[in-house]
Amino acid sequence: MNLIVDVGNTLVKMAVFDNGKIISYRKIPNVDFAKSVKSIFSEYFLIQNAIVSNVGGMGHEEIAMLCVFCKVHVLSHTSKTPFKNSYATPQTLGVDRIALATAAFYHNPKGNTLVIDAGTCVTYDAINDYGEYLGGAISPGIGMRYKAMHEQTSKLPLLKKRP
Repeated sequence: MNLIVDVGNTLVKMAVFDNGKIISYRKIPNVDFAKSVKSIFSEYFLIQNAIVSNVGGMGHEEIAMLCVFCKVHVLSHTSKTPFKNSYATPQTLGVDRIALATAAFYHNPKGNTLVIDAGTCVTYDAINDYGEYLGGAISPGIGMRYKAMHEQTSKLPLLKKRP
């Protein structure tokens, strides 16, 4: 079994995989990470490996806690990927975008692929049919857009995202 941990700006998403299939998925506030890790490992004690994509500022203490339970790989620009990273400054590419590009490559290894992720920010990432990551763009997410439109106009109300 493997554990995938995606630490975002707002939430931590954790998925337990067994033979390539998701058997558990949880979304939790970042502050509940320690309690949730203990819960997952008490329920799925056969987890041997974890990979962490961290853009939300998870600290060394949380990573060290995870290392108590299994082997941990923290995704970075130096991690091995199945595609060629042709981004001009690979060390500045967010690990969330590396993770999405990796998943997209495995789902469509011989085709041009555009990945759009709508979270705190909206990101766009392109992989060509030669297996090269070309780069992309990042823009404000829905919440930021609503807030900006409300604050920068005189009559638009502050809208709320629907779940």
